[in-house]
Amino acid sequence: SLPGAIEEYKETWDAVLYRVHGRIFALVLEDHDGNPLLNLKSDLREVAPLHARYDALMPAYHMSKKHWTSLRLDLDCPEEIVRHLIVRSYELVVAGLPRCERDLLARLSTDPDQ
Repeated sequence: SLPGAIEEYKETWDAVLYRVHGRIFALVLEDHDGNPLLNLKSDLREVAPLHARYDALMPAYHMSKKHWTSLRLDLDCPEEIVRHLIVRSYELVVAGLPRCERDLLARLSTDPDQ
């Protein structure tokens, strides 16, 4: 439901990707033990306390641990934390987009029929 977000399946990774203007902000995959994961763009300073508090959160699997975090989908984590991490991931990616693309997304968020 985030403006401009699309879902796609990447067969070579066996993962579902969520992108905004071509850039990944989330992906669903399994680790080498078959545990379901949601990898999200993050700021390590923001998520480090959450990693310490929730067993479901950890440094990212197969991605930069400085810029990504993993959420084990089979372990408990409060829904409000999960929602916050997803939205924050999206925001971090959008912040890195060129201004014209950010402006387009801002228009979409205020007028979804556009």
